[in-house]
Amino acid sequence: MRKLYVLLFIIWTLKRVSLAKEHGIFTVKEHTVLDESKGKGENFCIAYNPDNTTLPTEVSLKPLLDLSSSILCVDPVHPESFHGKVVIVQGGNCSLLENALIAQKHGAQAIVISVTKPHSMKFNGSEELTIQVAIIFRDDIKLIKNIGNNLVAGLSVPDQPNIDYNMAVIWIMATGTAVVGALWGGSSAHKAATRKKKKEIRRGTADNEETDKDEEEEDSNDSIPITPVVVVVWVCMIVIVLLLMFFLYDYFVYIIIGLYSLGAVHGMYICLSPLVLVIFPFKARIKILPCKKDTKNRPLVVSVVLVIFCIVFVAVWFYYRHADFAWILLDIMGIAFCISILKTIRINSFKTCFLLLSLLFFYDIFMVFITPYLTKTGESIMVEVATGSGGTKEQIPVLLQVPRLSTSVYSVCYATAYSMLGFGDILIPGLLISHCYAFDLKVNSKRIYLITTSIAYGIGLLLTFLALAIMQIGQPALLYLVPTTVGTALLVAKYRGEVRHLWNGCLDKKDEDDGDSNAVSSCPSSRMAEEGQNTCHKRASSNSDSDILEPLIESEILNVHIN
Repeated sequence: MRKLYVLLFIIWTLKRVSLAKEHGIFTVKEHTVLDESKGKGENFCIAYNPDNTTLPTEVSLKPLLDLSSSILCVDPVHPESFHGKVVIVQGGNCSLLENALIAQKHGAQAIVISVTKPHSMKFNGSEELTIQVAIIFRDDIKLIKNIGNNLVAGLSVPDQPNIDYNMAVIWIMATGTAVVGALWGGSSAHKAATRKKKKEIRRGTADNEETDKDEEEEDSNDSIPITPVVVVVWVCMIVIVLLLMFFLYDYFVYIIIGLYSLGAVHGMYICLSPLVLVIFPFKARIKILPCKKDTKNRPLVVSVVLVIFCIVFVAVWFYYRHADFAWILLDIMGIAFCISILKTIRINSFKTCFLLLSLLFFYDIFMVFITPYLTKTGESIMVEVATGSGGTKEQIPVLLQVPRLSTSVYSVCYATAYSMLGFGDILIPGLLISHCYAFDLKVNSKRIYLITTSIAYGIGLLLTFLALAIMQIGQPALLYLVPTTVGTALLVAKYRGEVRHLWNGCLDKKDEDDGDSNAVSSCPSSRMAEEGQNTCHKRASSNSDSDILEPLIESEILNVHIN
């Protein structure tokens, strides 16, 4: 593992060398909002050479002279118009140095040259320059023209803030979602395992056939177990979908938006229905088939109203998804979606969790750190898909996002206007935390696994944000979340002597120990159960019926075979 992190550090170093051309910010505002306290303005990314241009940390706004449709290779017709202004010109047949010297000759404060592709900023004779020189992409010029007339502008390189407080908002949302979903999912998984044990004990009793049928229906609606085979297929599907998104983004993004909208409706309904049914305990049902006598399967009026509300909520987000406030609706939908997934999906054993997290650990690293050296643009496939790599304005909605609260070169040039965290960075560790909570309930360990893995998840997320602040490039969150959560769970199991039981202890199977299968013991912890200590309270079950065993199961007593 240490060698892996050393390799990643080398990759990061090479990435930083490839970004040796310095970047800055070009701020443009209307003249009526010259004072920064009266207007926000627009920021655009520029490139400059620090060897011949020094940009201040605080922007100084000067009148903007837009000559972006002209090539400044000869003296202008009205040279007096350059004095004291920031000039935008179009790159042409002459060199950048010639453009800059002409603008400097006529008193310009700075010159910004529009280009269509990355351009070298190193040129001879730069020691003659005294004004600021930078280049900007031509597509940004179109956006500048849309700001208005009578503009002011300035070039700067603001100090990188120590912390962007929107990260704290994302941390709270992600950690809270993972813990709440794990609590619900772990409880559901434990209840499903308990019901299965009760059904096995009652098997063969004719009087309980109807009860078993009801519990089977409840189990089918409660949670979906995940096996190692499903994990491998799942990871393969994730890789395929990501590649489709990268190569066919303009088309596939609409499919993702449509599918996610349906999932968001379902997720909001799953999360809100228990609360709504408590607040509005109405039992009225809709009469879909009046002639049908069995009304049990008819939907509740409250449930139908809730479904309509969820559909309207998602529809409002879809209609206003490009608005400034749309991130609030998106985050509400995302939190509900993630909680519903963690409630529905359960993993049978820790080794299956380990397989899932290990595969996605290397997948995340490869897609973020390795793919920039395989793509033509030199960009990460993961980052390109997350931020929208196509020609459309659409963005995949399967992430939490919060607007950036500070302006920096990184936020303008290397990132979007939002800080983002993908659902996978919540769901994948969340499944592990959920399984650990179910194991807590199984061995009656006072939630030690839930608490420690939840804290580990929060710490792993903080490490992700710290790496992002230091490296200034997108980070694979699972690089930090997987070692912290998996390592913590195994350390706790090692300390409690439960590693083998945690690793192999499927939640839906009886413990298989050597000894008399007709003995049942009640132990305070799985360690005592595995050692078969004589302090455990034994109960003979050879001739007992289900009425005697049922209280043991209801109180979560372990079934252990003792010699």
